[in-house]
Amino acid sequence: MRVKLSLQERNKLFNRLKKKLINWRRVAVYQGISVRTLTDWRRGKYSLSLGAYLRFIKLSGLRKEDFHPHLLADY
Repeated sequence: MRVKLSLQERNKLFNRLKKKLINWRRVAVYQGISVRTLTDWRRGKYSLSLGAYLRFIKLSGLRKEDFHPHLLADY
């Protein structure tokens, strides 16, 4: 499954992650991805994997109930 978030929800999630981990490189390392992939996710170029989305929610300290993601089938 893939997850697509609205611009507002993406900003909320990624701004909180950056606040907690200080910079994008640390967020990417935590997730085990490249900074480029993280940048593409932040900009909405590509949808997030469901696993990445759930890990980001947990790390950010935000509640899943505060988001309304669109679930998409894997490509």
